[in-house]
Amino acid sequence: MSHPPRAEELATFLETLRTRAGKPSLRQIADAAGDISHDTVRAALNASRLVSLQAAHSIIRGLGGDTADHQYATRLLSTPSPGTGTIHATIADDDLIGRGPEWTVLGRAVAATAGGAGGCLVLTGPAGIGKSHLARAAARAGARGGLTVAYRAAIEVDRNAPLISLAAALSDCDPPTSKLAWLREETPVQSTPERIGRELENLAAERPLLVIIDDAQWMDEFSVLAVRTLVPRLAFHAVRWLFVRRPGPGGAAMDALDDLVTMGAEEITVGPLADADVELLCARRVGAPVDATVLAQAERCGGNPLWIMQLLAGTVTRSRSSTTCCARSSTTRSRRRCATACTARSRRSPV
Repeated sequence: MSHPPRAEELATFLETLRTRAGKPSLRQIADAAGDISHDTVRAALNASRLVSLQAAHSIIRGLGGDTADHQYATRLLSTPSPGTGTIHATIADDDLIGRGPEWTVLGRAVAATAGGAGGCLVLTGPAGIGKSHLARAAARAGARGGLTVAYRAAIEVDRNAPLISLAAALSDCDPPTSKLAWLREETPVQSTPERIGRELENLAAERPLLVIIDDAQWMDEFSVLAVRTLVPRLAFHAVRWLFVRRPGPGGAAMDALDDLVTMGAEEITVGPLADADVELLCARRVGAPVDATVLAQAERCGGNPLWIMQLLAGTVTRSRSSTTCCARSSTTRSRRRCATACTARSRRSPV
């Protein structure tokens, strides 16, 4: 398996420090560092992935490195990753209307994970605003960038099935892996956060991982407890968490997500589309420039993409229906009266 160039350079540097320190074991290095696992140390020394800058500093500290050693690691790992451009290019291909700022954050996060960094994002916004569209596009970009992608759209009944939200995502990741297949069969008591954490560390050491839970407000309590443990534990591994939620009453899942944000997870609030983006969306949907009548109706949707699409679908249907209706009228005058009546009905039609 080929290794990222900077991962190999970092591994060579760390091996030099290890020799200088008397060749301590991986576990001894991790114990001396105090905040990383020996699996992370192994990944760094074997160059199987590029660990985060914070993890590199911890390993250097565990090896008794000095200020110059830390400065070298900072210079090495602060250089933009060669793969970052590819990730950003594939994300731009999705061309989500009016979501440039959201894509900037998501793109950087996916690119950083491809480079070996971990972290957590929380995508928040009302129903229909486009959160799921963003999450699915991020999943596609992650897959194209070489990440393992685990995706689950939680549903309300998840709250009655222990660990289903997290286990279903992890056991059905793409590309498939046997490391997590046991999650389909074992009980939540057996599927402890500790065991899941070890498996995710091993998986991320081979290939960066993107875990997406859509409609995360419906997560079951076992998944919530696991998430509370796993997100901070895997912060120094190539595991990126993306939780998608809509605002609403509190609960175990919402409280956990709020706590993650308080602890440092980045929250992206998805708001309504701007007027110019609404016009572009309408034109894309109907395949032609739209007039003031259509835009006036779209304005009633408050910049919500789903509502706009539903409105336009109804408008197209009514337009086709009225065209047929008017064509059946026997005289020019009656066709005009029919067209006027159909247009009036369309304008009065609720969103």
